[in-house]
Amino acid sequence: MRQALLRYISIILVVIASSRCCCERWRDTDALVARLHCDMTAADVTKLARDMKADVSKPDASNLPHLVIEREGTQIGCWFRNDHLTAVQVTWIDKPSHLNVEPRRDLCVR
Repeated sequence: MRQALLRYISIILVVIASSRCCCERWRDTDALVARLHCDMTAADVTKLARDMKADVSKPDASNLPHLVIEREGTQIGCWFRNDHLTAVQVTWIDKPSHLNVEPRRDLCVR
């Protein structure tokens, strides 16, 4: 688990560093995350993200989020179970070489 998290963080750092975007969390992050809910499909999440002008990618590694929403250097990792959204995690770089990782949010907690 720890090795998977370190690999995920490394990939995020490379992507964000290569995009030369840092120092600020995307201003619409909270608005997008507030609209995500348990049991949304990957297609629903992708449509919502694209409606908010964010990019969506699917990492190849099984230990990473199944879907990553990215805009202005902020990434929202989305985890799915049986094609239904279960959790999200927001990350961004607030200054060179400093990655902010918010706790993963379980969207299906009742």
